[in-house]
Amino acid sequence: GGRPIPSELITDDSGIVTANDISQAALNGTDDTCVKALMHFVQVYADEAANLALKCNAEAIYLGGGITTKILPALYQHFHSTFIQKGRYDKWLSGVSVWIIAATEPGLMGVQVVADRLTH
Repeated sequence: GGRPIPSELITDDSGIVTANDISQAALNGTDDTCVKALMHFVQVYADEAANLALKCNAEAIYLGGGITTKILPALYQHFHSTFIQKGRYDKWLSGVSVWIIAATEPGLMGVQVVADRLTH
């Protein structure tokens, strides 16, 4: 088996460790395994974003979703260095803008823009 779940990670009475618990423990540096898990996530996220940028010949990429804004310190520290590590594509990827969508409901904002255009 694995190692026992540290009691300081469990934040409620359910005894379940949530993704938020893991992210917070990683960002606070209170659990080495959580730090490793978050760093691995950021590396995979950056690597896949770079793959998509290359496939689409993108000038910019936009990172969104619930976890993105919750792990900003880790993204700011580790995302870019992994994002541009693509061998002969390093230089090209270093010119790709990376934006973070901070809006909590960007889809609804887009619908509102379309509705405004259709009614005016």
